[in-house]
Amino acid sequence: TPETDSSSAAAAGHTYEHSIARLTYDERRTATSMRACASTFKSMLRSSSVVRARIPPLASPLAPSSSVRGGIAGCGPCLGATAMGSRGFASKAAGGSSANTKDSPGKRLGVKKFGGKYVTPGTILVRQRGTKFHPGMNCGIGRDHTIYSRIEGKVKFSRILRPSVKRHSKKTRKFVHVLPIEEYDDFPKVLVEDAYDARQRIKENHLKWKAESRAEFEKNKKINAEAMQEVKETKQTEREARVEAFKQRMAAKA
Repeated sequence: TPETDSSSAAAAGHTYEHSIARLTYDERRTATSMRACASTFKSMLRSSSVVRARIPPLASPLAPSSSVRGGIAGCGPCLGATAMGSRGFASKAAGGSSANTKDSPGKRLGVKKFGGKYVTPGTILVRQRGTKFHPGMNCGIGRDHTIYSRIEGKVKFSRILRPSVKRHSKKTRKFVHVLPIEEYDDFPKVLVEDAYDARQRIKENHLKWKAESRAEFEKNKKINAEAMQEVKETKQTEREARVEAFKQRMAAKA
Protein backbone atom coordinates (compact mmCIF):
# COMPACT_ATOMS: atom_id res chain seq x y z
CA THR A 1 0.00 0.00 0.00
CA PRO A 2 1.11 3.64 -0.28
CA GLU A 3 1.44 3.85 3.54
CA THR A 4 3.75 0.84 3.70
CA ASP A 5 5.74 2.07 0.73
CA SER A 6 6.11 5.51 2.27
CA SER A 7 7.30 4.13 5.63
CA SER A 8 9.86 1.85 3.98
CA ALA A 9 11.07 4.68 1.78
CA ALA A 10 11.42 7.02 4.81
CA ALA A 11 13.41 4.35 6.64
CA ALA A 12 15.77 4.21 3.70
CA GLY A 13 16.45 7.94 3.99
CA HIS A 14 14.24 9.39 1.28
CA THR A 15 10.54 10.13 0.80
CA TYR A 16 8.02 8.24 -1.32
CA GLU A 17 7.78 11.13 -3.80
CA HIS A 18 11.56 11.13 -4.29
CA SER A 19 11.50 7.41 -4.95
CA ILE A 20 8.73 7.76 -7.53
CA ALA A 21 10.65 10.57 -9.23
CA ARG A 22 13.63 8.27 -9.72
CA LEU A 23 11.54 5.81 -11.75
CA THR A 24 10.99 6.11 -15.47
CA TYR A 25 7.76 7.52 -16.83
CA ASP A 26 6.40 4.07 -17.74
CA GLU A 27 7.26 2.69 -14.25
CA ARG A 28 5.53 5.62 -12.51
CA ARG A 29 2.47 5.12 -14.71
CA THR A 30 2.47 1.38 -13.96
CA ALA A 31 2.77 1.99 -10.21
CA THR A 32 -0.22 4.36 -10.31
CA SER A 33 -2.27 1.75 -12.17
CA MET A 34 -1.27 -0.89 -9.61
CA ARG A 35 -2.51 1.21 -6.71
CA ALA A 36 -5.83 1.88 -8.47
CA CYS A 37 -6.30 -1.83 -9.23
CA ALA A 38 -5.53 -2.85 -5.65
CA SER A 39 -7.99 -0.34 -4.19
CA THR A 40 -10.75 -1.50 -6.55
CA PHE A 41 -10.07 -5.18 -5.80
CA LYS A 42 -10.22 -4.60 -2.00
CA SER A 43 -13.53 -2.73 -2.37
CA MET A 44 -14.98 -5.66 -4.31
CA LEU A 45 -13.95 -8.10 -1.59
CA ARG A 46 -15.46 -5.97 1.19
CA SER A 47 -18.80 -5.67 -0.63
CA SER A 48 -18.98 -9.46 -1.26
CA SER A 49 -20.95 -11.65 1.13
CA VAL A 50 -18.56 -14.58 0.57
CA VAL A 51 -15.48 -14.76 2.76
CA ARG A 52 -12.49 -14.71 0.49
CA ALA A 53 -8.85 -15.53 0.97
CA ARG A 54 -6.45 -13.04 2.44
CA ILE A 55 -5.29 -10.39 -0.04
CA PRO A 56 -1.65 -11.05 -0.88
CA PRO A 57 0.82 -8.23 -0.24
CA LEU A 58 1.31 -5.71 -3.00
CA ALA A 59 4.58 -5.22 -4.77
CA SER A 60 6.33 -2.01 -3.76
CA PRO A 61 6.77 0.69 -6.40
CA LEU A 62 10.43 0.66 -5.41
CA ALA A 63 10.78 -2.95 -6.57
CA PRO A 64 12.83 -3.76 -9.70
CA SER A 65 11.33 -2.64 -12.98
CA SER A 66 10.69 -6.23 -14.15
CA SER A 67 8.35 -6.97 -11.25
CA VAL A 68 6.63 -3.60 -11.64
CA ARG A 69 6.03 -4.12 -15.29
CA GLY A 70 4.79 -7.68 -14.74
CA GLY A 71 1.94 -6.64 -12.46
CA ILE A 72 0.97 -7.16 -8.82
CA ALA A 73 2.67 -10.16 -7.27
CA GLY A 74 0.28 -13.00 -6.60
CA CYS A 75 -2.78 -11.30 -8.02
CA GLY A 76 -2.80 -12.83 -11.51
CA PRO A 77 -2.93 -11.11 -14.90
CA CYS A 78 -6.31 -9.49 -14.22
CA LEU A 79 -4.63 -6.95 -11.91
CA GLY A 80 -1.59 -6.31 -14.09
CA ALA A 81 -0.43 -3.00 -15.43
CA THR A 82 -2.88 -3.15 -18.36
CA ALA A 83 -5.95 -4.16 -16.32
CA MET A 84 -8.98 -2.09 -15.28
CA GLY A 85 -9.09 0.04 -18.41
CA SER A 86 -5.50 1.36 -18.45
CA ARG A 87 -4.28 2.26 -21.93
CA GLY A 88 -0.81 2.26 -23.44
CA PHE A 89 0.79 4.54 -25.96
CA ALA A 90 0.28 4.25 -29.72
CA SER A 91 2.81 2.01 -31.44
CA LYS A 92 2.13 3.43 -34.91
CA ALA A 93 2.10 6.99 -36.09
CA ALA A 94 -1.36 8.35 -36.93
CA GLY A 95 -2.05 8.60 -40.64
CA GLY A 96 -3.11 11.90 -42.12
CA SER A 97 -6.29 12.56 -44.11
CA SER A 98 -6.81 14.50 -47.30
CA ALA A 99 -9.79 16.16 -48.91
CA ASN A 100 -10.69 17.71 -52.27
CA THR A 101 -8.40 15.37 -54.15
CA LYS A 102 -10.82 14.41 -56.96
CA ASP A 103 -10.75 16.11 -60.31
CA SER A 104 -12.56 15.72 -63.62
CA PRO A 105 -11.72 16.93 -67.12
CA GLY A 106 -13.44 19.95 -68.61
CA LYS A 107 -16.56 19.39 -70.72
CA ARG A 108 -15.48 21.73 -73.53
CA LEU A 109 -18.63 23.83 -73.44
CA GLY A 110 -19.22 27.00 -75.41
CA VAL A 111 -19.82 28.28 -78.93
CA LYS A 112 -18.20 26.05 -81.55
CA LYS A 113 -19.20 27.97 -84.69
CA PHE A 114 -19.38 31.76 -84.59
CA GLY A 115 -21.39 34.12 -86.74
CA GLY A 116 -20.63 34.03 -90.44
CA LYS A 117 -19.09 30.54 -90.40
CA TYR A 118 -20.09 28.10 -93.12
CA VAL A 119 -21.60 24.87 -91.75
CA THR A 120 -23.08 21.67 -93.09
CA PRO A 121 -26.05 19.63 -91.77
CA GLY A 122 -25.32 18.06 -88.40
CA THR A 123 -22.57 20.51 -87.42
CA ILE A 124 -22.51 21.32 -83.69
CA LEU A 125 -22.90 25.05 -83.13
CA VAL A 126 -23.11 25.39 -79.32
CA ARG A 127 -22.36 23.10 -76.39
CA GLN A 128 -24.09 24.29 -73.22
CA ARG A 129 -25.79 23.38 -69.94
CA GLY A 130 -29.25 24.85 -70.06
CA THR A 131 -30.56 27.08 -72.82
CA LYS A 132 -28.26 30.08 -72.74
CA PHE A 133 -28.68 29.99 -76.52
CA HIS A 134 -31.96 28.91 -78.13
CA PRO A 135 -32.32 27.13 -81.48
CA GLY A 136 -33.47 29.43 -84.24
CA MET A 137 -34.04 29.03 -87.97
CA ASN A 138 -32.87 25.68 -89.36
CA CYS A 139 -31.35 24.60 -86.02
CA GLY A 140 -32.19 21.76 -83.65
CA ILE A 141 -31.46 21.07 -80.00
CA GLY A 142 -30.46 17.81 -78.34
CA ARG A 143 -31.22 16.32 -74.94
CA ASP A 144 -28.07 17.87 -73.48
CA HIS A 145 -29.01 21.30 -74.94
CA THR A 146 -26.55 20.98 -77.81
CA ILE A 147 -27.59 23.14 -80.76
CA TYR A 148 -26.80 21.75 -84.21
CA SER A 149 -27.36 22.73 -87.82
CA ARG A 150 -30.08 21.20 -90.00
CA ILE A 151 -29.14 22.65 -93.35
CA GLU A 152 -26.12 23.93 -95.23
CA GLY A 153 -25.51 27.64 -94.77
CA LYS A 154 -24.00 30.35 -92.54
CA VAL A 155 -24.36 30.82 -88.78
CA LYS A 156 -26.22 33.86 -87.53
CA PHE A 157 -26.69 35.01 -83.91
CA SER A 158 -29.58 37.29 -83.01
CA ARG A 159 -31.69 38.49 -80.09
CA ILE A 160 -35.46 38.18 -79.96
CA LEU A 161 -37.75 39.89 -77.48
CA ARG A 162 -38.47 37.59 -74.58
CA PRO A 163 -42.18 36.94 -73.90
CA SER A 164 -43.19 38.70 -70.70
CA VAL A 165 -46.31 39.88 -68.89
CA LYS A 166 -44.77 43.34 -68.71
CA ARG A 167 -45.92 45.50 -71.56
CA HIS A 168 -42.70 47.43 -72.09
CA SER A 169 -40.21 44.68 -71.24
CA LYS A 170 -36.97 44.82 -73.25
CA LYS A 171 -35.52 41.50 -72.17
CA THR A 172 -34.28 39.42 -75.06
CA ARG A 173 -33.17 35.85 -75.68
CA LYS A 174 -30.17 34.81 -77.73
CA PHE A 175 -30.92 32.62 -80.74
CA VAL A 176 -28.67 30.76 -83.16
CA HIS A 177 -29.74 30.45 -86.81
CA VAL A 178 -28.35 28.75 -89.89
CA LEU A 179 -29.40 30.67 -92.99
CA PRO A 180 -28.88 30.00 -96.68
CA ILE A 181 -26.06 32.08 -98.08
CA GLU A 182 -28.42 34.23 -100.18
CA GLU A 183 -30.54 35.12 -97.11
CA TYR A 184 -27.69 35.74 -94.67
CA ASP A 185 -27.22 39.47 -95.23
CA ASP A 186 -30.95 40.26 -95.10
CA PHE A 187 -31.56 38.69 -91.68
CA PRO A 188 -31.66 41.31 -88.89
CA LYS A 189 -29.35 40.95 -85.90
CA VAL A 190 -31.85 42.14 -83.28
CA LEU A 191 -35.50 41.22 -83.63
CA VAL A 192 -37.38 43.37 -81.14
CA GLU A 193 -40.09 45.16 -83.07
CA ASP A 194 -41.39 42.06 -84.84
CA ALA A 195 -40.57 39.65 -81.99
CA TYR A 196 -43.87 37.79 -82.20
CA ASP A 197 -43.57 37.32 -85.95
CA ALA A 198 -39.98 36.13 -85.56
CA ARG A 199 -40.92 33.55 -82.98
CA GLN A 200 -43.82 32.36 -85.13
CA ARG A 201 -41.51 32.10 -88.10
CA ILE A 202 -39.06 30.00 -86.07
CA LYS A 203 -41.91 27.78 -84.87
CA GLU A 204 -43.19 27.28 -88.39
CA ASN A 205 -39.67 26.51 -89.53
CA HIS A 206 -39.36 23.82 -86.86
CA LEU A 207 -42.70 22.28 -87.81
CA LYS A 208 -41.84 22.38 -91.49
CA TRP A 209 -38.50 20.71 -90.88
CA LYS A 210 -40.17 18.06 -88.71
CA ALA A 211 -42.75 17.32 -91.43
CA GLU A 212 -40.05 17.13 -94.08
CA SER A 213 -37.93 14.88 -91.91
CA ARG A 214 -40.89 12.60 -91.29
CA ALA A 215 -41.72 12.43 -94.99
CA GLU A 216 -38.08 11.70 -95.86
CA PHE A 217 -37.99 9.01 -93.18
CA GLU A 218 -41.11 7.33 -94.55
CA LYS A 219 -39.73 7.55 -98.08
CA ASN A 220 -36.42 5.96 -97.07
CA LYS A 221 -38.29 3.33 -95.07
CA LYS A 222 -40.34 2.39 -98.13
CA ILE A 223 -37.24 2.27 -100.35
CA ASN A 224 -35.43 0.09 -97.83
CA ALA A 225 -38.41 -2.26 -97.56
CA GLU A 226 -38.57 -2.65 -101.35
CA ALA A 227 -34.82 -3.27 -101.52
CA MET A 228 -34.99 -5.87 -98.77
CA GLN A 229 -37.87 -7.62 -100.52
CA GLU A 230 -35.91 -7.67 -103.77
CA VAL A 231 -32.86 -9.13 -102.05
CA LYS A 232 -35.03 -11.72 -100.35
CA GLU A 233 -36.60 -12.79 -103.65
CA THR A 234 -33.17 -12.98 -105.33
CA LYS A 235 -31.82 -15.21 -102.58
CA GLN A 236 -34.89 -17.44 -102.79
CA THR A 237 -34.45 -17.83 -106.58
CA GLU A 238 -30.76 -18.69 -106.16
CA ARG A 239 -31.59 -21.24 -103.48
CA GLU A 240 -34.19 -22.94 -105.68
CA ALA A 241 -31.71 -23.03 -108.59
CA ARG A 242 -29.05 -24.69 -106.40
CA VAL A 243 -31.56 -27.29 -105.19
CA GLU A 244 -32.62 -28.09 -108.75
CA ALA A 245 -29.01 -28.44 -109.88
CA PHE A 246 -28.29 -30.79 -106.96
CA LYS A 247 -31.28 -32.95 -107.86
CA GLN A 248 -30.12 -33.19 -111.47
CA ARG A 249 -26.61 -34.29 -110.39
CA MET A 250 -28.03 -36.95 -108.07
CA ALA A 251 -30.31 -38.25 -110.89
CA ALA A 252 -27.33 -38.45 -113.29
CA LYS A 253 -25.32 -40.49 -110.76
CA ALA A 254 -28.22 -42.87 -110.22
